[in-house]
Amino acid sequence: MQVTNNSLHVTPKFWKTLYGVINAVPDENAVTCSLENYGEWVENELDLLTELLQEGATVVEVGSEYGAHTLCLSQTVGSGGEVHVMESDRLVHLQLCANIALNSLNNVYAYLSSNRKREMTVDELDLGAFQLLKVNTPGALVNVLTGGRELVQKHKPYIYFRLSSPQQAQKEVAALKALGYRCWSHMAYLYNPENQASNQTNYFPGWAHQNIIAAPLESGMGADFEHLREI
Repeated sequence: MQVTNNSLHVTPKFWKTLYGVINAVPDENAVTCSLENYGEWVENELDLLTELLQEGATVVEVGSEYGAHTLCLSQTVGSGGEVHVMESDRLVHLQLCANIALNSLNNVYAYLSSNRKREMTVDELDLGAFQLLKVNTPGALVNVLTGGRELVQKHKPYIYFRLSSPQQAQKEVAALKALGYRCWSHMAYLYNPENQASNQTNYFPGWAHQNIIAAPLESGMGADFEHLREI
């Protein structure tokens, strides 16, 4: 019997990034294209978020993207902090776990958040602290908030997420304001002219993630976001 499965001939790739080594099975998507050509992924997002985090903070990421941002967040919060990453795709989750091990990230915890029977929720993490919720999956915020209402109301973390459509954005912003949050628009360009690979070829001309950063009313963070447009 002859084996003809093409997947047997797929070789994982390894990319050296600013924050460590990322491994992924070759695929045609924006994340792997950026990692391969620039050694980074939407660095504009990290520029904003790392300014909000202190050593010892706890972060929850929903949607792992192979851990492209997890490595940076792990370094930012340090050995006293924690990064919890929820990934619904089983194969991407396995690659995330491989990258956690490759970089010896003792403060990162990975979860396969979806299976054939049920969806894992943020509240199930039962965190003692919670400073940032980062939702990488566009359009997922409302469901994430529904499953994380207890922790969000208790700890009032910063919330950063990617938009999908105007109609969904209205629901997401309304849900955040109902929880006592202010919201600001943040445009994150996929191409960074100062990328760590010094690659001046722009593979993402005009491409950007339209994101929102949200902070609880009582945080007094308005002055820190003066350069952004409040929604």
